[in-house]
Amino acid sequence: MEEKYIYYQESITCLNRALRTICELEAIPPGTQVWAMAYRMTIIEYCKPFKKSRGIITAKLKMLEPQFSSEMKEIHDKLISLRDTVLAHSDLGSIDAKIVY
Repeated sequence: MEEKYIYYQESITCLNRALRTICELEAIPPGTQVWAMAYRMTIIEYCKPFKKSRGIITAKLKMLEPQFSSEMKEIHDKLISLRDTVLAHSDLGSIDAKIVY
């Protein structure tokens, strides 16, 4: 039970960190490398609670997805997909990579 509580607290911290970062980014003009990296990190922090995490006692911890409207669910799913294919991994299919001669 203690492990689940710690995971829950860490999940809340991640979501709050994502919110604070995106709020700060709204005041900064986009285009710099630092802005782009902070934006990417915001997406990763948002997604962390919704991805499986290995605990010491509990095999897999994961927050349940909130009850979103269909529009918010679509955005949430796109963020999770972006995190899984581009930000946390380097899946070439998601960026439609091709070599042209």
